[in-house]
Amino acid sequence: MILRLMPKSLMFSFFTYALVFNNSAWAERTLTWAGCGVTKTAFMAELAQAYEKRAGVKINIKGGGATLGIRGTAAKKYDMGGTCRYTIEGNNQERGVLLKPVAWDALAVIVNKKNNVANLSIEQIKGIFTGRIKNWGEVGGDRAPIELYVRSGKISG
Repeated sequence: MILRLMPKSLMFSFFTYALVFNNSAWAERTLTWAGCGVTKTAFMAELAQAYEKRAGVKINIKGGGATLGIRGTAAKKYDMGGTCRYTIEGNNQERGVLLKPVAWDALAVIVNKKNNVANLSIEQIKGIFTGRIKNWGEVGGDRAPIELYVRSGKISG
C-alpha cells in the first residue's frame, strides 16, 4: 500500500504546499484535486482521506488526466493537480505551474530480444522518447530505426 510507504511528513507537506498558495481554500476547508488517472486510482483517495482526518480539510478528487491537472491548476480551476508528465515548455496554458514530485510512476522499457543493446541510461531513454535519438546505432546497437509503441495522445502522461 503506497500510503504506508510514503512518509507522513511528505504526505502532510504535499497538501500544506497547496494550502499556502490558496488562502480561500483554507477558509472553506475544502480543496479540489484533478489530474492523472493513475495517481487518482493508485493513492489519492487514501491520501485525501488521511489528510482530512489529520488536518480537517476535505479534498474533492477529480480525474481527467495529466493535462487537465496541469492546465486546470494553472487556470485556477483546481487547487492542485496531479501529473505524470512535465509541463510543455512554451505552452501558455501551462505557465506558472510549479511541479513538486511526491511519487514516481514506473516505466517499463522493452526491446526485442534480438536487439543487441544491453543497457540504456536514463538520458538515452529520454532521448528516445523525445525524438532526439532515432536509431539504435546511436545507443550502441545495430544501425536500425527505433520504433516506439506508446499510448496515443501527444500530451498524455
